[in-house]
Amino acid sequence: MLCFVTVGTTKFEKLVGTILSEECLRSLVEIGVDQLRVQYGAGKLPLSHQESEDGFITYASNGIEIQCYRYKPSLLEDMEAADLIVGHAGAGTCIEVLRLKKPFIVVINDQLMDNHQLELAEKLGEMETLLYTNCACLSATLVDPKLFKLKPYPPGNPKAITDFIKARLGLLKLNNVK
Repeated sequence: MLCFVTVGTTKFEKLVGTILSEECLRSLVEIGVDQLRVQYGAGKLPLSHQESEDGFITYASNGIEIQCYRYKPSLLEDMEAADLIVGHAGAGTCIEVLRLKKPFIVVINDQLMDNHQLELAEKLGEMETLLYTNCACLSATLVDPKLFKLKPYPPGNPKAITDFIKARLGLLKLNNVK
């Protein structure tokens, strides 16, 4: 089973360090993960391993094959291949992962000054479409039985906004649009 971890384009070294910790690796093994792919962005890895020519760092620990890299033009391929995704709470990442209907753990970056990520994660958590946590509780969240029983994110309705705009322009009559 493959777990993909993404921090996006910014630094979230605390998440990267936490997911690579012995405690989290043990939790990953407990749920059947044997491959871990970490997109670590602008931050530093807490490792002494050398990057290969293609920009990847590959090694094994606790029976898990681990591959780390900074960036790729698109993360979609890694997200689609993953059985479990762990990531920061950026809106773009959340929506992209939720559309894939994959088990998803959002890790709140509690070092951000205006923690708008928490609001988004709480709302999506209330909908039972993802689990959210902080770095201190990530290991426990990885083994939470609810992780593989999450509800799919409901698809959007682009027609609703189109109809609303048309109604406002007088091109369509809707009963509840003023």
